Amino acid sequence: MATPSRSRALVGRLLTENLPYKVLSLVFAVAVWAWVQSDEVVEVRTRAQVHYDWPEGLVRARQVPKTLVVTVSGPQGVVRTIGSGQLSVDVDLSEAEQGNVPVDLTDLEIQGLPAGVEVVQVSPPAIDVELDRQLTREVEVRPTVIGEPAPGYRVVSVDASPATVHITGPQGTVKDIAQVSTDVIDLSGMRSDASVDATVILSDQVVALAPGAPGRVQIRVHMEPIIVERTFEEVPVMVRSAEGWTIDPPTARLTLSGPQEDVAALSLDKVAVVLQPPETMPRSGKVDLSWRKDHDDGEVEVVHDGPSEGIEVARMEPHRFLLVARK
Repeated sequence: MATPSRSRALVGRLLTENLPYKVLSLVFAVAVWAWVQSDEVVEVRTRAQVHYDWPEGLVRARQVPKTLVVTVSGPQGVVRTIGSGQLSVDVDLSEAEQGNVPVDLTDLEIQGLPAGVEVVQVSPPAIDVELDRQLTREVEVRPTVIGEPAPGYRVVSVDASPATVHITGPQGTVKDIAQVSTDVIDLSGMRSDASVDATVILSDQVVALAPGAPGRVQIRVHMEPIIVERTFEEVPVMVRSAEGWTIDPPTARLTLSGPQEDVAALSLDKVAVVLQPPETMPRSGKVDLSWRKDHDDGEVEVVHDGPSEGIEVARMEPHRFLLVARK
């Protein structure tokens, strides 16, 4: 029985004896394998770009394939060299007439094929191209908006500038288009005017913006506060910077109008009707003061803790007050 040391020595001799010949044999075997592999005929599916030559004055009425699925056959080493976008096919429709045009794609030459590679299959094998007269027309730009403004505000208008654009495409489609939309403008939480840029959106892929037409428009959003009314009962009536008067009646029913947000924030205990007495005491000892809407004469005023602008007096009951000098 061989000892472990003798076994290791035997294995070492087997690996190292005639080493150059063994390395050469290995290289030769690998080369033969690579040659056989590269020369093996295989089928591979790839894509070919389709280029169309359109007739003057006519355009496609519906979408056509931009690429074809092409099955090719050839030596594996050559087929592997076919890169993305290398293959193409030209579809010449320059002499075609308006209407439906059948195109047999299997009859067309696939360009860019390396030598030794042939086409086995084309998918789709045929297509129908519908041609129509080209039409250009002016259409309205309709902004697309979502969302609700902040509570107490409303949208007055949403306008695009320019308000119209020119589109072009097959007349059968373009003649039925009255407007185009924009990408979405979100109005959520808005409480003031805004101006934003938006992209013009065409819903049909065979329709395009005419040359020179802007791809983006400016959207102007006009907001305004919602005007509401709020009625306060038994509002105290007082005299400004003067004593010695009694007031009849001592309270009033007051209706204020203004932006919803501001009116809702008014404090009930900080609303009052203030009377301005005359500088000199009348002989009768009585003064009749009246509130008149849209008249700012200072005789009868309303004070509150809200904004000085925007809140107005809608109604006051009664609107006449009697000041009587105390004896």
